[in-house]
Amino acid sequence: MNANILMAVLAAGAIGVTVTLFSLSDEEGVAQNENIRNEEIAREATLPSDLPENIPFYPGATLKSVQDIPHETARNITLTLETTDSVADVNTWYRGALSQNAWAVTSDKNVGGYILLKGENENVAVFTQAANHSDINAVIITQRIQIK
Repeated sequence: MNANILMAVLAAGAIGVTVTLFSLSDEEGVAQNENIRNEEIAREATLPSDLPENIPFYPGATLKSVQDIPHETARNITLTLETTDSVADVNTWYRGALSQNAWAVTSDKNVGGYILLKGENENVAVFTQAANHSDINAVIITQRIQIK
């Protein structure tokens, strides 16, 4: 069963990347944000300007893509970040960051060898997963922000 969950998570990530790439090719559908507030992240994409100020982002990571999908009950922003740090370092950092400043880790699961973290703060939830990609010598962080 754990393998099925992992496959579902990986498939959802692949779909998200594909949708993001297609949406980025449509210049009219891409909102440009000149006002970037978190200076610790090197950027190739831009964050939405209306994100809550206290959302933790892995320091020094490069923001590779952003997918912002509003729904009737919640808004989901999925970020793809890249770092040369280890998966263990990324998971340790997020465990700490999602345990401070009114954040609480509400889920910390190992699914098929991948750590899936969830932190919550009032009406915001942050979900993270880090995976090693040896073909590009980097760790890819998938961070989903859910605002209810």
